[in-house]
Amino acid sequence: MEEKSAVVRLSDKINKSKRNKLWRKRKRRRVAESLAKEEEQFKKLDREADEWRAKEIAKDMAEQKVPFAAFTCHV
Repeated sequence: MEEKSAVVRLSDKINKSKRNKLWRKRKRRRVAESLAKEEEQFKKLDREADEWRAKEIAKDMAEQKVPFAAFTCHV
């Protein structure tokens, strides 16, 4: 009876080890996906902010009145 229980314990230990290994693998994958998603969201927000900033600069430049004398050539 002791031999069988030792075999059963060993088998349970091996199964637990396999289960934990698979769980750790799934967790690593989830963490990597969430980090990639977070980075992509940051890049998207950064791009949107850059586009907004460029529009604001262009709008400001268009609103500024440039004197005509600046474009005339002095010969």
